[in-house]
Amino acid sequence: MSDSVPNPAVVALVKASAEMPNPTMDSKNGAFRRPDGQPHKYASLNAFLDAIKPVLAKYDLALVQPVSTNPNTGMIEVQTMFMHVSGSNVTFPPLGMPLNPGMTCQQAGTSISYIRR
Repeated sequence: MSDSVPNPAVVALVKASAEMPNPTMDSKNGAFRRPDGQPHKYASLNAFLDAIKPVLAKYDLALVQPVSTNPNTGMIEVQTMFMHVSGSNVTFPPLGMPLNPGMTCQQAGTSISYIRR
């Protein structure tokens, strides 16, 4: 048995995750179709944030997702961190998507939104 004190951010995140509702499927993507021919539904970034922010706040947590480009891999990367008022945090490795030559700002923004969800 360890006498170490648990990371307050981990403790808070575990409690918060038990209370987080599923986000509302509030958007449609006509490029993908269900077997019945209807557009694929998905939860937008706003739906995710609307679902989790109140629960995170209840447990003194904030979600931070800095965006960067990795010149070594040519990827747009988003790192997800949950920061607690105690100063502790839970940080996940960055997730990325290719930053393609000729990609428009809108396409890059779409990639970032997708990664953040």
